[in-house]
Parts: sequence; C-alpha cells; structure tokens
Amino acid sequence: MARSSRPTQLAKHQRNNQHEVRWQPPLDGCVKCNIDATLFGDQQCFRIGMYIQNVQSHFVKASTKTFEYFPTPSE
Repeated sequence: MARSSRPTQLAKHQRNNQHEVRWQPPLDGCVKCNIDATLFGDQQCFRIGMYIQNVQSHFVKASTKTFEYFPTPSE
C-alpha cells in the first residue's frame, strides 16, 4: 500500500508561509504610530489606542479615545 506524503507536504508548506514580524524603525526624522481598536458590544461603544515610537524605538506619546457609537460590521 502506498503512503501519501500530502500531510507532510502540507505541514512543510504551512511552516514556510509563516513570517516572523519584527519591528522596523521609521525613516530618520519620522515616527512610527501603532493603532488598535476594541469593540464593546455590551456598552455600545468602541475604543482606539495609539502608541508613537521614534527611530530608536523610544516612547514618544500614547493616547486612547472612547467613542459612544457601535459600528456595523460593514463599517
């Protein structure tokens, strides 16, 4: 009976498609801003947060803001 190599090939393919994400500094004279958002359905609001870093990856500024609005999935 012949053995299938498909599971091995699939696992190898999945491993090869994984990319390690590392922080990349912004260009000289620029800053990098990371933004994230969280939806709170029970409170009918959402919150955004931002974090700014400079070329040396040092903290510059951070902020959060809550919006009393709950967007639909299409928004």
